[in-house]
Amino acid sequence: MLLPKKIMVLDTETIGLEKRYAYDIGFIIAELKSGRYVEIDSEHYAVKQVYDNKMLFETAYYANKRPLYVQSLKAHKMKRKHIGRIFQRIKTQIKKHKIDFVFAYNSPFDKSVMRFNSDYFKKANPIKNWIDIQGIASHYIHKTRQYKDFANKHKKVTPKGYMRTNAECTYQAITGKTEFKEQHMGLQDCRIELDILNECIKLGYNKTKPLKKLFLTSELDNSFKITAKGKTYTFKYHSMKNTRNGLVLN
Repeated sequence: MLLPKKIMVLDTETIGLEKRYAYDIGFIIAELKSGRYVEIDSEHYAVKQVYDNKMLFETAYYANKRPLYVQSLKAHKMKRKHIGRIFQRIKTQIKKHKIDFVFAYNSPFDKSVMRFNSDYFKKANPIKNWIDIQGIASHYIHKTRQYKDFANKHKKVTPKGYMRTNAECTYQAITGKTEFKEQHMGLQDCRIELDILNECIKLGYNKTKPLKKLFLTSELDNSFKITAKGKTYTFKYHSMKNTRNGLVLN
């Protein structure tokens, strides 16, 4: 299936990983124009049931961001609504723009958040079909030699040798803004996630199909061994090219 004309990109912030009460939900509507998605509308909400519960909200990892929310609410850049109203707005926008797929970075997390809050607050879940931007990026960005070089150079590697492929690291890699810090606010995160999706489209992603996240090591992909004078030497390389002067390893 070709890329749809319009999509929704959605991001949620929660008070924890076990009880995933959402306190921040943001989304953008984007339209495909000249081979890339362009934002045409956006909405950003603080979930009233959680945000207004000071004791509950302060258990959130990002509770120290409350001044940012106060500022955004006063400036009318976001609204404080009951979650049922937020779900209804999502449903309305999906219907209005004839959206078939909602994109999110690490969509299994956001999918579980929507399901948890739908069940807990007894409100109908407005989203049916999800596409994971991180899964797409795994195949079109994270597998590249350029990303491996970036991960090694900037120490974006776990103790077990796997590359860090979250939205912040990925955005740093594709923009060269290595000091960039993700705000972890719904709408702002949606915008960098859309940039990542557009980079994947630029690199060849051209069909709406779910791709699973890959767990990739920072090591070069291939290796060969040479034994000389009783010692074995291992050489690692990413790619091999046959030239008139012989094999060239990169």
